[in-house]
Amino acid sequence: MSINAMADAAISRRTDYPPMERTPKGARERARYTTGEPTSDNNLTTAIKTLSTYVPTETLTLYVALIAVLKSSTGLWIAFAIFLLFTPTAIWITYATKVRSDSKELPLKPGYWPKWEMIAGTIAYCAWAFSLPGSVFSGYSWYSAPIAGFTILVTSTLLGMLAGVFQSPLSFPDVKKHPGAAVPPAIPPTVPPTLPPGGD
Repeated sequence: MSINAMADAAISRRTDYPPMERTPKGARERARYTTGEPTSDNNLTTAIKTLSTYVPTETLTLYVALIAVLKSSTGLWIAFAIFLLFTPTAIWITYATKVRSDSKELPLKPGYWPKWEMIAGTIAYCAWAFSLPGSVFSGYSWYSAPIAGFTILVTSTLLGMLAGVFQSPLSFPDVKKHPGAAVPPAIPPTVPPTLPPGGD
């Protein structure tokens, strides 16, 4: 999966997107809308797709390429911090690009951001960055491959389980249905006729 899948997951929580016009219910619907493909009735397949949704593969690919050429501990920490900030930014940019391509308003205000996907993607990045070979954490005496593997499994499982908790409708900017509608002219008040002097 990728940042693109997380953006799709956020869009599926917007009630202004057809055909569902509601948030996904259940793991199978969430998996369907994050992959863009029909999901089989196999519970294992659904679970795998759900667990892999929140893996920011684009960020991790760049991170791995960068740490491969870094040698100093300071450089590794700087790289880790850069991509820690880049991950939620990339998720927002991908989400905003998809929304804008559908001629909808940009989610500029924090209240319209896909906060769950941004947080989950960042947590997943930290877990994978911790577990990758050559990680900045590998220099510590307590670090080991079993701990790294266990961290990935626990993080992926918890994010997959918590996804259902945070599947609330995502707010989006309100747009007037008829912004160019003409305003009807005001009707002047009716003035009673004036009778000539001496008239009955």
